[in-house]
Amino acid sequence: MTAVDRVRREALRLEAVSLLEAGWSDAGIGRSFRVTRMSVNRWRRSWTAGGTAALASKGAGGMRYGLTDDQLACLQVELAKGPAAYGRHEDQRWTLARIAAVIAELFTVSCTVAGVDVLMHRLG
Repeated sequence: MTAVDRVRREALRLEAVSLLEAGWSDAGIGRSFRVTRMSVNRWRRSWTAGGTAALASKGAGGMRYGLTDDQLACLQVELAKGPAAYGRHEDQRWTLARIAAVIAELFTVSCTVAGVDVLMHRLG
């Protein structure tokens, strides 16, 4: 998501809060903004707990640990060697957990399986 998209979504959440203050229901706001009732409910809970500051954009999603371009190139070379190069002789398939272990070993970076999933999609 681009920075412009994040700003647009933040503005949408803030506009939804004004409707919440006016007494609108979660379902009504959801229909009006073309989002799910659960999204509106999540915004309501965030707003109740932390005010409008809690609705601020938290930045781009995905991998927050950020591998450099050189590290990404290195990772692609290492993954091309296959799992056997990392002691996985019984099963020649990369799993997200195995890739996370390789990233940790090569770059001393801890990452989640979900983060590896996003990274693999970015790398194609």
